[in-house]
Amino acid sequence: MLSATAGCQIVLWSWPPGEPVPDVVGTWEGTWMITPPLPMRVIITDQNGIRVSGIVSYEPPSRPATSTGVTGQFGVRNGRRVLLLEAAGLDRIDDFELTTLEADRLAGAGTGRGLGGQPGPVALRRR
Repeated sequence: MLSATAGCQIVLWSWPPGEPVPDVVGTWEGTWMITPPLPMRVIITDQNGIRVSGIVSYEPPSRPATSTGVTGQFGVRNGRRVLLLEAAGLDRIDDFELTTLEADRLAGAGTGRGLGGQPGPVALRRR
């Protein structure tokens, strides 16, 4: 089975049948290594099979923290198991492709689209 995101060239193949899907419900904290580095917290509040949803909060230096909803899906992209997350705010959309899917660690890359969007690595730890 194939999944595609409208308006983007992201192709996500379905999760391998019979393979357990990682449980990512909970709080994850870390940094999005853009300029300047951006501390972030991802709280996954719901997981239904391969689909997840929750909240992402960013804590920019010398500015108030901001939060927005995040949705995502597990799948296979370029031969690797991934979790794709999308956080859509009023002035930007941030996409995260997490390729390290460990019980206490998620890591990969993020790309911002819109106001001030930048690409950079992301590393999160379960709290």
